Amino acid sequence: MSPDSRLVAGGSADQSVRIFDIETKQRVHVLENAHEDWVWAVGFTPNNKYVVSGAGDGSLKLFGLKTGLKTEELQNVNQGFERKILLWKINHFKVIHVLLWL
Repeated sequence: MSPDSRLVAGGSADQSVRIFDIETKQRVHVLENAHEDWVWAVGFTPNNKYVVSGAGDGSLKLFGLKTGLKTEELQNVNQGFERKILLWKINHFKVIHVLLWL
């Protein structure tokens, strides 16, 4: 759910991300072929300008909520079950620290 509680997003096995307006129950965007594998995670940035998606293809992608266009991408974020947590800075879209999960 978006920080302003107006939108909800979901990922799918068809590699897409869908964003809906909660009040009108209408689709705002369908980001088809957003990834090359199942979309497992979606979230919104605190400023409510972007949606972030993560998938089995090992990528994180940032899409503009107004345009639906991809603005940033991180590759090789998750390569299988490596038991690690990545901390990344959203305004630079870069990994800043890796924590190992023992």
